[in-house]
Amino acid sequence: MNHFLPALALVLATSSSMAAEIDHARDIQPILSEHCFHCHGPDENKREAEMRLDLREGALAKSDKHAIAIVPGDPAVSELIRRVTTTDPDDIMPPPDQHKPVTRSQVKLLREWIKQGAPYTAHWSFLPPLKKSLPNSAVNPVDLWIADGLRKKNLPLSPAAASIWMWLDFRPRPRRLMNS
Repeated sequence: MNHFLPALALVLATSSSMAAEIDHARDIQPILSEHCFHCHGPDENKREAEMRLDLREGALAKSDKHAIAIVPGDPAVSELIRRVTTTDPDDIMPPPDQHKPVTRSQVKLLREWIKQGAPYTAHWSFLPPLKKSLPNSAVNPVDLWIADGLRKKNLPLSPAAASIWMWLDFRPRPRRLMNS
């Protein structure tokens, strides 16, 4: 149990620090895809109000038919935030007949993303892999990253497990025990 607590603390600390870092592909695109892309996405035949939210250029575009959907750094002026938070049934997005209201936590995430400048990113599968540099102190690369993360959180590294357990787990079993 004593070895489990530092690992749990690392996971919890890492996940809470990642919450402040909003990623478009991971956090925002799923919200827009579920609630907005049906009418404001890539399908030109279904697009309404000439507003396109799947591309940054479209979301920031000025038009005679609509206000600017996203004003980077200013969620209070962004039409997207106004439309998902209004109580007017004629203005609210998505429309009530679609039965897909945006949740409070999603609105909070959208606001914070717009405050951060509303950066759009490509899906991770379209980005080239990045090779991370390894810290200089351990035997296994995984151990290096864990130790580095623990060090940043001022947590101790658990002692190494006895190697005898690995030997016992992988030794051959007698046939009569395997068949029963």
